[in-house]
Amino acid sequence: MKKKLNNELQEIRGNIRVYCRIRPLSSIEDHDKHDKYYTVRDESTLMLNVPKESLRSDNQKKEHKFNFERVFDGASQAEVFSELAQLIQSAIDGKNVCVFAYGQTGSGKTHTMEGGEGDDEGVIPRSVSLIFDEVEKAKTLGWKYLLEASIIEVYMDSVRDLLNLSNKKEEPSHVEVKAVEEIRHLLEIARANRRVA
Repeated sequence: MKKKLNNELQEIRGNIRVYCRIRPLSSIEDHDKHDKYYTVRDESTLMLNVPKESLRSDNQKKEHKFNFERVFDGASQAEVFSELAQLIQSAIDGKNVCVFAYGQTGSGKTHTMEGGEGDDEGVIPRSVSLIFDEVEKAKTLGWKYLLEASIIEVYMDSVRDLLNLSNKKEEPSHVEVKAVEEIRHLLEIARANRRVA
């Protein structure tokens, strides 16, 4: 019953969802101008403010409105993950789920998806922990699972298998995993093989 209700809720919320996460400014960015560039109207509306000096004519819009399922401004990694946790549960229940981060270099994709240690862990390590927690619970009920991991990168219109870097065009590697630590090791291999511009 829980599985059915969770999947119905996910379908009601929509099969495609778009979120916006505003990353904190770096130490070299101008903190005084920060609030001038955008305004979060409510939890789902973002207004971008175009500086007057960037306008080509007086007829151009100075403000652009964007709507999302949710705008994360100053949100913790835990807050971002709480929005996705039910999708991970749907994947455990057998649904196909895809979560990806999109944005220009330096926009915070890696931080959101991978994060750091402890409370700073990102979506991927939190998802992995949730999956293994649920698998352990299911094992007590007699369920058996086979978990496999594959890690690919889409970069400049090409897809690369970050676990198998041979130049052969074949399906991505699928590596059987039995513990969170094994996935963390695979993530380290993938991180070392990523293209970073």
